[in-house]
Amino acid sequence: MRQNWVAGIGDEPDWMNRKMGDSETNASLYERQGGYDVIAALVAGLFQRLKEDPRFARFGAGRSLDSRARAQQLTIEQICAFAGGPCLYLGRDMRSFHRGLGITEAE
Repeated sequence: MRQNWVAGIGDEPDWMNRKMGDSETNASLYERQGGYDVIAALVAGLFQRLKEDPRFARFGAGRSLDSRARAQQLTIEQICAFAGGPCLYLGRDMRSFHRGLGITEAE
């Protein structure tokens, strides 16, 4: 099992190593990963870990609670839509969203 699978956060979840049955091979990625609630839980966990990590503190500094909640919701919608789920992502593309933030290779 690989360590630190997302931004230095723990082990791979069990579902990443699971083999798909015949009924799942035609299912969308959204369905295979468990749907909206699983995506929302993963994103909530990721945002919490980023908030607690001093290496990423500057990205949340000066943002209101509404702004943080909006960023989290947009991330959920983006992953949901790109995975073939029913969500509609209305946010900016990643290049535009991150332009000007001075993100380093380490970040």
